[in-house]
Amino acid sequence: MCSLNSSEIIAYLGAGAWLPQIFILIKYLVKRKYLTIILHENCNLLLSNTGPLLTLNLAILAKRGDFLLENIYLELKHEKGNTLNFNWLWQEEAIGNLTLPEFGLIPFQKSKQIVALYCQNDYIEDKQITFYEVDFKRKYDNFQIRLNSIKSNLLRNNLSLEKLKESQEYNELISLYQQFGTLIVGDWVLSLSVKSEGKIIKLLSKKFNLNQTDIKTYSENINLVNESIENNFIKNTSIEFPFTNVIYFNLSDFAQSQPPKSNSVAPKRD
Repeated sequence: MCSLNSSEIIAYLGAGAWLPQIFILIKYLVKRKYLTIILHENCNLLLSNTGPLLTLNLAILAKRGDFLLENIYLELKHEKGNTLNFNWLWQEEAIGNLTLPEFGLIPFQKSKQIVALYCQNDYIEDKQITFYEVDFKRKYDNFQIRLNSIKSNLLRNNLSLEKLKESQEYNELISLYQQFGTLIVGDWVLSLSVKSEGKIIKLLSKKFNLNQTDIKTYSENINLVNESIENNFIKNTSIEFPFTNVIYFNLSDFAQSQPPKSNSVAPKRD
């Protein structure tokens, strides 16, 4: 028969006291809901009148519970440290189909601004989402306010709006497009995070490469920037910036030795 001294009895009792907490932790880990996002390998990037726009096709799967997504964030980071940060802007929604004898079934889509996405448990959501560059939009909005103020003063004094071109703000806005219309050749990393229930969770990272042809194609839209700004602020014509010169690139996984951590909490973002 095994006999225990007082120290051993106290030790066993102490260990036993932790059992309920351990069971609670195990239950939490087993039942904790999680989110999986799968990216299509093909995506595209272009410079528009609203700055850089990045479009992704993705599938979202919620497990062990529902999720309300408040935002999806993307970070593009070059191997030398240059970074672009994107927030979601709109999603493409199917609104119907048209059947033509020559082409068969042709789907019609419309762009819809995203406020939130509700993801049901065990239900896969297929989405095509376009993202805008955060820093560009913040700076552009500031220039827009200042230029509209200058424009109002010119109109009040019966002066030509062509004088806007002489302002520091007008030329700095042109420089802003040139800055964000220039990318770097080399290896890039795309990191995706989501915001849900007030928390930001980093879900995945992919790599891609941009070559000299990609850089040249992307930057060709800079040539249309002057016309776009002039139409907007001087001619008061709402001619849409032509969405041409799009670059397409393929996302790929990292080597198995360096997988990104899934569902880890990322730094807080607005």
